[in-house]
Amino acid sequence: MIHHGPVYPPSQPPPAHQRHRDYRYVEGWGWWPTWFPYWDQGWLNYWNYLYDYYGGDANMEYAEYARDAAMRQYASQYGWITY
Repeated sequence: MIHHGPVYPPSQPPPAHQRHRDYRYVEGWGWWPTWFPYWDQGWLNYWNYLYDYYGGDANMEYAEYARDAAMRQYASQYGWITY
């Protein structure tokens, strides 16, 4: 698996966790949303695609924000999270 985006250390949660408090640290993989179906290769590919689409490493903060926002829309539609 290729991870797109910064890998924050356990002591530094990503901004999305600071906003929503629903990410968990996974040893060796960094922070992931608890609701995200990372076991599904299609969704994992889409997660990485969105990061690159929204600017990738050249625009890291926005790319992370936009990816999280887009995936939260799907998460709500698929019942992975509810508000």
